[in-house]
Amino acid sequence: MIELPESGPVQLEITVAADGGRVKGKVRSGDKPVSGDMVVLAPSGESAAGADYHGYISDSDGTFDFRGVKPGSYLLFATPDVDVECGDRAALAKYLASAKTVRVEPKGTVELRIEPSGK
Repeated sequence: MIELPESGPVQLEITVAADGGRVKGKVRSGDKPVSGDMVVLAPSGESAAGADYHGYISDSDGTFDFRGVKPGSYLLFATPDVDVECGDRAALAKYLASAKTVRVEPKGTVELRIEPSGK
């Protein structure tokens, strides 16, 4: 259900695809899981589409799980800064140099372990 204002312009963009992939794994510091970190999956190149950027707060066991990811090349990192703007390329810049490169294939699954940045 979508609620729209009674007046004024509204722009709605809906993307539907059956070939989305999955990126999942764990955030760990040494042998310990890291819960509550922001895990960001950002396109490896510039993108103005907000739907191309993904954020996930790691679970109590350090896990994260991105589903329905558009196939392509991405950068993945975790940070204790849960207020980072996931869709703002400039805000992510300081993390991207140390991010892991991830290739998402149509209907594929990538599973990996990452260390948090900035800890």
